[in-house]
Amino acid sequence: MAEFIRDSVGTDFPLVHVDAPYALQYRIGTMHQQVPMSWVTDALQSDYAVYAVIRRPTEMFELLPDDYRPYWHKQLVALDEPFLWIISNNEEMGWQDQMVHFINGLKMESRGMAYRTSPETAPFYIRMRADASLRLTNMTDSRRKLNLVVETESGRERHPITLLSKQTVEYYFP
Repeated sequence: MAEFIRDSVGTDFPLVHVDAPYALQYRIGTMHQQVPMSWVTDALQSDYAVYAVIRRPTEMFELLPDDYRPYWHKQLVALDEPFLWIISNNEEMGWQDQMVHFINGLKMESRGMAYRTSPETAPFYIRMRADASLRLTNMTDSRRKLNLVVETESGRERHPITLLSKQTVEYYFP
């Protein structure tokens, strides 16, 4: 599975890890917190592309409407049994103009921006179009701080952000 991810979308691709083993992230070279299944089921029903790595898709489907049909992008088989899947609300496995992922309890909905990992900061976004935006929602019951870095034509902009519990803010990067 790690080889498929590296070869098809790269290690910066914003996968959402629901209950995938950390060994997968180790093999990819990333380390993101696992995300509650309920957050992912909400994201799957949005207009923003989300790609979830999950071991128990049946449990997730119990939280979705009966008529919901996700796209299955990859399945890992271990000992002749299906073990791990990548599912999405988008037909294509790859970078999309509108994407959602989660970092440290924050829901990150990007439009016209590409997420990148950086050894010096996280998260790091590159503006891909003039009307790029990023909507942040604190999904937790506590305050969250974030040092957001966005690369634009004029260079890297640093945005220290504090979000209260359940607060949503939207940033535009003209």
